[in-house]
Amino acid sequence: MNFKLWLENEDEDVDQQVKDLIAKFNNEYPVAGPIVDGMKVREQVPNMSSIGSSLDDYEILPKVRVFPIYDFTGCSNYRYSSGLNKELNPLIIVEEKNGPYVLEGSHRMSACVDLGLKEVPAIIVIDIESFLN
Repeated sequence: MNFKLWLENEDEDVDQQVKDLIAKFNNEYPVAGPIVDGMKVREQVPNMSSIGSSLDDYEILPKVRVFPIYDFTGCSNYRYSSGLNKELNPLIIVEEKNGPYVLEGSHRMSACVDLGLKEVPAIIVIDIESFLN
């Protein structure tokens, strides 16, 4: 096979892998409504610029999603108001080959765990580079 044809086929394979990843996570995380686990979802997503600063090759799923809290422990060292206003800015969660992590909102995540929430609103970012390497 000549090199140019090989490169074209390689790009098609990568494109399909990326499409498959997007479809997988699009199905895994439903679009959030105005309330997630009893908390009003705020429209503002703080620190979106952290995504481009932290990742090179990524895709952001459209809309805020519901992220289930699992295998995550809270941290009672954080202090937050007991008069919580029942509103929450979405977190930024990165899905990479080794599993998800909180890019922005770790204090909010800890507070949610300590409060016994099972789900949080989040922007889901797929770290394409981690899956293709």
